[in-house]
Amino acid sequence: LGIGMELTSRDLACRGNFATMDKSGVITDRRAGRIPTELNEKICRIIQDEISLIRGAEIIIRPGMEHRFVVVFRGKGLEEGLSDADPQVVGKKLKYTEPLRPEAEKAAEIINEFIDKAIEVLKEHSPANAVLLRGFAKHPGLPTMGELFKLSPAAIATYPMYKGLAKLVGMEILEAGETIEKEFKTLKENYQKYDFFYLHIKKTDSYGEDGNYEQKVKVIEE
Repeated sequence: LGIGMELTSRDLACRGNFATMDKSGVITDRRAGRIPTELNEKICRIIQDEISLIRGAEIIIRPGMEHRFVVVFRGKGLEEGLSDADPQVVGKKLKYTEPLRPEAEKAAEIINEFIDKAIEVLKEHSPANAVLLRGFAKHPGLPTMGELFKLSPAAIATYPMYKGLAKLVGMEILEAGETIEKEFKTLKENYQKYDFFYLHIKKTDSYGEDGNYEQKVKVIEE
C-alpha cells in the first residue's frame, strides 16, 4: 500500500530486506550496507525479469527505499499464517518461512522457492546477495479512522511502510519530500485542513537500528 500497489483478495504480501550472506549461509548484514535506492530498483528489475511465476502464483516485486522492497504473491489458495523468513539478527543462518497452520502450507512452499531462486539470481550482486522476508499478510480490510472516529486524518512520512500503515486506516497521504524540514513545511501548510496528523520522522529509526545513539539524540533535539 505504501508504494502505491492495490492488493486484491488473491494477494499475499510481505516486506523484504536485501541482505548480505556469507558462503556458509550466515547473514552478516541484514540491510546489505543500506544500498542506494537506485541499486535497489535495478536489482528488483533483475529479479522480476527472472522470477515472474512459481507454481501458478504470480510474483510481483517492487522496490522501497535503500535496502527495502515488497513482494506480492498472487494466486489461489495463498493464505497467511506464516513465520518470518528472517533471523532478525546477524550471525545466524538464512531462515525460511514455516506454515503456522495447514492452510498456509501452499504459500510457504512458494515463498521458500522464491527465496532460493532470488538468492541464485543475486549471487553476483554482493553485498545484496540474499533476501529476508517478514510480515506475510493479506489485506485486513480494516474500518477507517473516519468511519470509527469521524476524523479527517492525514499522514506525513518519507518511507513507504509508514505511508502504507496510514493508508490502511484511511489517512490521506500528504507528499512531503524526503527531509524533516519538508515534512514540517507540509504540516504547516496543511494544518487547518485536517483534524488529525500522523507525522513520522524516519531518521530516528535508522540511527536507532544502526546503534548510533548520538545521531538519534541529535535528530530528536534538532
